[in-house]
Amino acid sequence: MRKRALIIAAQFYDNPRRQQLPAAGADARELSKVLRDPAVGAFEVETVVD
Repeated sequence: MRKRALIIAAQFYDNPRRQQLPAAGADARELSKVLRDPAVGAFEVETVVD
């Protein structure tokens, strides 16, 4: 059975009362690398960043 992961990162919000999270995209991409690593998780990863 294949292991899959979907990582979704929301960096920017239309609502001005919400804090912007510009680092969320970079964090999602780095997590993706870790999960893909055969020594760690060997996941098939799809990353979606707004």
